[in-house]
Amino acid sequence: MAMVDFERIYMETTALIQWDWPSISPKHNNFAFFARALGKEVCLPEPAVLEAESHWVRELKREIHRSEGRLRALLRKVNHADAIVIPDLETCLRHYRKTLEQTTRQLKYTSVPMTNRALTDLFNQAIHCVPPFRDGDEGKGFQDSVILCSVIDHLAQPPSVAAVLVSNDGRFKEPDLTEYLTRANLRLQVFEADEILCHLRTAKFHAAAESVWKEIETVWEKENASAWTAIDGARGGLKQLIEGYLRENAPSIPCLGPAAEVISIKHVEIKRVDTPIPDLNKRDRHVAISVNVMAMLEVLVKRVYEGIEALLWTRRPPGHQNVESLLIIDAEADMVDGNCRDISFNSAKFF
Repeated sequence: MAMVDFERIYMETTALIQWDWPSISPKHNNFAFFARALGKEVCLPEPAVLEAESHWVRELKREIHRSEGRLRALLRKVNHADAIVIPDLETCLRHYRKTLEQTTRQLKYTSVPMTNRALTDLFNQAIHCVPPFRDGDEGKGFQDSVILCSVIDHLAQPPSVAAVLVSNDGRFKEPDLTEYLTRANLRLQVFEADEILCHLRTAKFHAAAESVWKEIETVWEKENASAWTAIDGARGGLKQLIEGYLRENAPSIPCLGPAAEVISIKHVEIKRVDTPIPDLNKRDRHVAISVNVMAMLEVLVKRVYEGIEALLWTRRPPGHQNVESLLIIDAEADMVDGNCRDISFNSAKFF
């Protein structure tokens, strides 16, 4: 990846979701550390924050529905009449928004207002296929367009700076959109979430911080390598977690859809392990760990998607298929003198 200079970082919805926004996950923690140390301003476009919240609400509704069904079955099984209270949606949403405010304030992120462009302007962009709108997509891309316009409007304000948009949405890296940004003389590049982490980590610290960082980096690399070894040695538990997630969530996984049934997990490959950057004054501690895993699934596709389903799920011909999918696993462990101990896996999420 070519080294580029920029002063500002804008976060798009898909990157926020992958980093479990508004929580401070290991990847998010490390990103914030590097951005702060390197003097980069991190900006949160309002439409991206709202879209991430909407995604979180949909996921929460599914979890509440599943939990209520499990609890009813459990209470019947043990012949227990007392109700177990599940937090209601409004209570959870208030907690989410409070966490969002605390995270934004703690990490000193800049809030970027939604574009105030007229609806007629966005409509004209859609019918004339101005990126991120695309010819043949019948207006699809409205949210992407509002986010991009909000970023462009904010960038247009003085002082003029170079910036990066962090997004895992491949649309933002397609040639027509890149060409559009170039023609508009916008100094805006697009990085995926893992790419910006790698870029910031390899950037040069100023001289006063360099020696301190080298000491931190030595400890961090030891902890990360130890975590990788511990996770690799616990593949049985990792596979069990994925199998459990698939049993409960297969119909809603984008790479599968409701017409596909998972037969088996053929292979699991660890692609990346992220542990939080250590505090040299508190090396022995309990830590959260993020694990990127590529899973090869054997699935049975029962029918072809048609109509509206074809827009929601990947089209696959009927029959047995091998499907490769990325998961992000949340884990936790104890770090003792740089060694990872008592690793446990908490949750999985398909991307």
